[in-house]
Amino acid sequence: MAKQTVGPLVRHLEKGLLAIAGGVFLYAVAMFGVLSPNKVGPDGEQLEPSELNRQVKLEAERLRERLLDNKPSPEPIPTPLPRLRLGADPLAMADVPATFHRAVQFGIPVPSFGPIMRAKRDLVEVVPSSSAMITASGRSGLYLKPPVEFGTSESATADDSFLQDVNWVTVATLFDRQSQEAICLNSGYDRNRLETLFLRIDVQRRTQFSDGTYSEWIDVPAVTLSDNPRQPQPNVYEADTGGYNVSEDDREMIGGFVETIEKGENQLRLMRPLFPMVAYGDDWTYPKGGGQDAQFDVVEMDAEYLPNEGPPCRYPECAKDQSRIDPDLSFRELMKQAEELRDAEKFEEALEYASKAKSKATEDRKDNDVAKAEDLVEQISLLYEKSKADKSTRRSSFQLLWAHDAGIDSLLPGRTYQYRLRPNIYNRYCGTPTLLNNPMDAEKVVLVGSWSDPSEPITIDPDTEFFVRSSKGRSNECKINIFKWVAGVWVEKTFSVTVGENIGDVTKVDTPRERRDSVNFDTGSTVVDIDFRRMYRSHTRGGVALGALEETTALVFVDATGKLHERLLDVDKNCEEYKDAKRRTWDPDQSEG
Repeated sequence: MAKQTVGPLVRHLEKGLLAIAGGVFLYAVAMFGVLSPNKVGPDGEQLEPSELNRQVKLEAERLRERLLDNKPSPEPIPTPLPRLRLGADPLAMADVPATFHRAVQFGIPVPSFGPIMRAKRDLVEVVPSSSAMITASGRSGLYLKPPVEFGTSESATADDSFLQDVNWVTVATLFDRQSQEAICLNSGYDRNRLETLFLRIDVQRRTQFSDGTYSEWIDVPAVTLSDNPRQPQPNVYEADTGGYNVSEDDREMIGGFVETIEKGENQLRLMRPLFPMVAYGDDWTYPKGGGQDAQFDVVEMDAEYLPNEGPPCRYPECAKDQSRIDPDLSFRELMKQAEELRDAEKFEEALEYASKAKSKATEDRKDNDVAKAEDLVEQISLLYEKSKADKSTRRSSFQLLWAHDAGIDSLLPGRTYQYRLRPNIYNRYCGTPTLLNNPMDAEKVVLVGSWSDPSEPITIDPDTEFFVRSSKGRSNECKINIFKWVAGVWVEKTFSVTVGENIGDVTKVDTPRERRDSVNFDTGSTVVDIDFRRMYRSHTRGGVALGALEETTALVFVDATGKLHERLLDVDKNCEEYKDAKRRTWDPDQSEG
């Protein structure tokens, strides 16, 4: 094959092209790999990585500010009425033509409703007391301990450091709970807000003057074993969107408060506080009997709040005492007593007598009597259980409310007082301004009732008595025997008095508390005059005929109330009151023996 002749240009053209291609490649590497690496950005803008990061952060901040400032209007909720109307005709929902014959008419026309408005109501008033006041009084040594925090256990232990001699009065009244709840129902209250919750019982007292008139009413700090619960203080405010509201914290506080006070044992603490523990003197007993409008049984009222808890009675006098059954009673007498108590529906006591009869028959090994007693025990037990079940579901129309005036030096001996009570109940619409015509009523925690009518006058028995025992005209004085009630007993001391002096003073005598105890024998009276030649006629036995005219000493004095009195020496020396006082005077020697 003949060789082709190639010129120098052709021979080097391929090398030139290769060199050009290599140069282009190196340029591309330098531009995109070295001089401008990875530049990207929005809208075609070329940014380096650090610039891109700053741009992204800036855009993110702008977006955040737009989101915070934006107040989007809520999307309207579609009305369901068209679908409801359509649903009234299933064939129409299935796209069956309206010309198709319907065998029956489906549903009823759906009415057109306007905007739904929540009913609002006004707060009701508290019904007044429905019965006359019930009172009891006495003088006792009480353990007046500081009240414990509400809801905690109330201690009933004896601590002599809190023992005080106190005059006391308990005043009670019946509250018509059924009427109160009927008023709430008629006023549009929700059914779950009808139940009455008691918060406290206010008590006031007034004192009778010597002319028979009375002082102004004053508040009495009633004695209780526990403090009153701490009440919430909700704040009703006008919301930015209109209307009124309370904060979530206030709602939570109100809910916790209601949860505390609605407990059965706490309602009893507020309605019927227990009396302090008695060391000596007059025993306190819970009110019993009937009022002006209704009979009442406090133990049954308590059972509503404590249906399955603790003993059947909260009060000391209800404590079971097995010794009340005479051990000498025969089987027949025990059975008779059990049957009488059963018929009187005193099932708990009846069960004790029937059980005692069964034990006696068992000891005597009389099988027939044992069988009779067992039948009676079973019968009474069934009645007792049924009675307890009935009581647990029974709701009394009335509730008894009471308070104790038993503070140290609160009541003065010999004074006459009147009392009145006022119930305070919980506002069931507290914290709900949207449900009330007056939203600010939602700040009220307590609905305060009106005062009851005054009680009958109560006179506190004197804790001191004195008698004229002798007189001395030369020294213009009389000797006085004063008897003072101290630590549950009467002690005696003799004093000499003259015109212008107080009758009695602080001196030391032996008492059950200690020997040579400081006792205040002050009677609150002052000697006005002493007449050593007072003429009088004594009474014969029976007090009908008058005796001869005689001369004696008369002590004229004014008491603490301003009344003027006169005591005659010869009368005091021979009167039965003085003999009774001497008989009941405490003798430390006999006590030690």
